[in-house]
Amino acid sequence: MALPEIPSAKLVDLQKKLLTLENVTDKSVDATIREFQPANIPGFTLEEHLPVINRTFEATSVEGIVDNLKKENTDWAEKQLKTLSKMSPTSMKVTFKQLKNGAKMSFSKVFTMEYRLTQRSVEDHDFHEGCRAILIDKDRNPKWKPATLEEVSDSHIDHYFAPLDGNEDLFLSDSNAKI
Repeated sequence: MALPEIPSAKLVDLQKKLLTLENVTDKSVDATIREFQPANIPGFTLEEHLPVINRTFEATSVEGIVDNLKKENTDWAEKQLKTLSKMSPTSMKVTFKQLKNGAKMSFSKVFTMEYRLTQRSVEDHDFHEGCRAILIDKDRNPKWKPATLEEVSDSHIDHYFAPLDGNEDLFLSDSNAKI
């Protein structure tokens, strides 16, 4: 769900005005909301990079995304490569699979997948190493295991998505999902 940009200081006034509308229609609600929107809404900050983003992230793997970024030869692509180089290779691959799989799943199946990922992540070396590097030692120099994308096996990633042992899995009924 997308909502128009309304300054938080004006939300209570907007709510009051919406609740007092006499003739509630799509048009009257829209007009009321527009009254509270700022006059100058800044544009989408990544607009100029959309062609590069679309070309780069259409890849079918994290390695493909990295290769596409290397081919771009732009400051923006270099910045993204620098950011990705600091991240856990395992986490990048898990996130990639999570986004691909989740886009095709029902609401309840997504929650089950997310639950599995949280449970498996806290057991993983990289979660603890990331906490150490950012929160404890604050050296911001994590030692990921495996250290490179190429070293992360498909079976290692599949483990994150596999059912949990025993009755530990999360089960939700699709019939209760209203979204």
